[in-house]
Amino acid sequence: MTESIPHNDWLITEESEEYLVQQLRILKILLSKRLNQEYIEDDETRSANDGRLNRSNALLETTYREITLNESEEYIQFQIESIRDRLSVFNNRQNNQNRPYTPWIQFTTRSPRKTIQRVAYNKYLYEAKKTVLTKLIGNRGSNISVKNLKIEIHNQILRFPVGTFLKINNLEVLCWNSLAFERFKEVIHPSSLPIQQLKVAINNSTDYFQNNIVREAKSLIIYNDPSENDS
Repeated sequence: MTESIPHNDWLITEESEEYLVQQLRILKILLSKRLNQEYIEDDETRSANDGRLNRSNALLETTYREITLNESEEYIQFQIESIRDRLSVFNNRQNNQNRPYTPWIQFTTRSPRKTIQRVAYNKYLYEAKKTVLTKLIGNRGSNISVKNLKIEIHNQILRFPVGTFLKINNLEVLCWNSLAFERFKEVIHPSSLPIQQLKVAINNSTDYFQNNIVREAKSLIIYNDPSENDS
């Protein structure tokens, strides 16, 4: 099975652009070595050759070496072109150019059968997220019972439909701070508190301990966020 190249560019920010350029540079270096050619730095990836990013580049290069070890030259070239496609978003914005394609937001469900729905991407992303949540859990006449709820995003605002209440037994979250827990409390049915089991991935902060949801959980499991180990 082919392992996927990591994608961390879901936000159009300078940091995500920088990360993509790092990936592109490393893949071009690996392709040059595979072809027994000398790698020559060019304007496309020159910004990635920054002393501040050396450690990050080294970690990325190790990852890509492992991923591409048994892959063909065509596979590496395909990944290079894929990253260039994703970088075009930043280039178009910087040059004040229109996109050479029509953007869509796609929502895919795979159970009980695969269904794909697309809408024009002409709103803010948070509005799209709210629309998806409304479609999934909105307009229900009763509370929603969830035995195990896992939310794998950091301290982002979750926009649930008005009147939503979740009856939760077990909750797992990724690096939430106290404010994130307090916001989420608004959709937790009072009968679910205290939470039966709460799992929290942590980074260097202990702010989450200030929230009653964490302090009063009947069972609290704390573990290190794996992504923080590479930072």
